[in-house]
Amino acid sequence: MRTIVITLARSADRQKHMTGEFERAGLPFEFFHGVDGPRGEHLRFKQYDEKRTIRFFGKAMGVGEVGCWASHYLLWQRCVELNEPVLVVEDDVKLKPGFADLVQRLGPLMQDHRLIRLYGLVRRPYRKLRDLGNGFTLIRFLRGPAGTQCYALSPEGAKTLLAGADSWREPVDRYIDRFWRHGLPSLAIMPYLLGHVGYGQLPSDVQSWARTRTPYTFWRKLVRMGEHGGRHAFNVWHYLKAPGKARAR
Repeated sequence: MRTIVITLARSADRQKHMTGEFERAGLPFEFFHGVDGPRGEHLRFKQYDEKRTIRFFGKAMGVGEVGCWASHYLLWQRCVELNEPVLVVEDDVKLKPGFADLVQRLGPLMQDHRLIRLYGLVRRPYRKLRDLGNGFTLIRFLRGPAGTQCYALSPEGAKTLLAGADSWREPVDRYIDRFWRHGLPSLAIMPYLLGHVGYGQLPSDVQSWARTRTPYTFWRKLVRMGEHGGRHAFNVWHYLKAPGKARAR
């Protein structure tokens, strides 16, 4: 499986950090220069709909968030062009011992699954799918764990995400989390074998940008109710197809 690290052309410190991480892991990788929002490179992408973003979520995305969206979008297109699964990694993670072995396990799994996340920022309930051996478990999140730090994606999964990405109205990780909208279950392998580097250690290219906010309107309450309903219906449908015990994490 090809491993691709998203970075900005100007982020020399992050590239040095990731090179060291992958050299220690003994895992080949390649850099992909993403879209630099703070430098205006996001402006060539017309998919971002700021009015809908504010209407649905009460705040606009920062230029760094739009650039992040565009970077992942381009990698999904590349995955389709390569016609092979890719492991997408952002440049602010730390690899733990055994990560390279875990990547080797992903190849066979990607023959049957379209998206497998190897990290999430938020603790969420999940349903166990099956044991993978050596203490690893394949699970399906009942609610998206947030974050795009590391995930494996098949060409079919990339096509699915691209099909629903004509209009960007929330950060890209929240879009991936909304499995009931695009139809791509949020699977993951537990436990995680990488960590997220703290903002104090590597300057953020995304989170430092101001966001506008609006009052929590009646319309936004209706949208939120619809999101909850869609997620619940998706989870019930998948439970009926593959019953199992839900767990919290």
